[in-house]
Amino acid sequence: MLILLSPTRTMDMSTPVPTDCPPATIPHFLNEAKQIAKGMKELSSEKLAKEMKLNPSLAKNSYIAYQHFGTPKNPSKPAILAYAGNVYKELNAYNFDKTDFEYAQKNVRILSTLYGWIKPLDKIEVYRMMLQMHVPGISKGNLYNFWRPKLTPFCIDDTLKHNGILINLASNEILKALDSISLNKNIRVINLIFKDYRNGKLQSFQIYSKQARGKIARYIIKNKLYNPEDLKHFTEDKYHYNGHLSSENQYIFTR
Repeated sequence: MLILLSPTRTMDMSTPVPTDCPPATIPHFLNEAKQIAKGMKELSSEKLAKEMKLNPSLAKNSYIAYQHFGTPKNPSKPAILAYAGNVYKELNAYNFDKTDFEYAQKNVRILSTLYGWIKPLDKIEVYRMMLQMHVPGISKGNLYNFWRPKLTPFCIDDTLKHNGILINLASNEILKALDSISLNKNIRVINLIFKDYRNGKLQSFQIYSKQARGKIARYIIKNKLYNPEDLKHFTEDKYHYNGHLSSENQYIFTR
């Protein structure tokens, strides 16, 4: 089975790479990333602020990053260590040993707004981007339209090499970069959903869901799981698999 994660807007390029981390690898769609970054260089700091709803400081940092993209001035790092949002804080790859990194490299993928389909050890540069953006020089309209025909068949092919099972831990926003109809025709997609009881009702909370995705991804990697049935034993943070609410392709964990 293949595990799919979202990227995060927050990135950490300053924390040293652990000594157990294997050498970095090259993203498959690096040429496409360079093409997009070239277009992003044409956008001013003010335009970036407007497009991505950034404050002036973040917009300026993003502008500088794109101006330096592809040069040593722009920091780079293995993806699983570069992303620093809630999912990756709970994943805590800085605590991985060599076997954890090796398992992740083989069985985990990240659906990136800039780099497309990446492995955990793929070296990526610092960037900020949204799939809804219209990038100069990209004729497909927004980046969803640019990536969907490229990533959908690649995702299917990669998943078929992993018994045809994709464990989806990506956000709905990111997952739109894939054609769900084609995915469901060719592979088995299992969505993991986390819900909390509040005032007698089950609800999903974004912050808790992100944290839980990171924790279960870590659980999978640390235990070197290959069978989706084994995910049902996950009980961290008082979550438990709810067989009454779950279905074949939707595993619901409640607390």
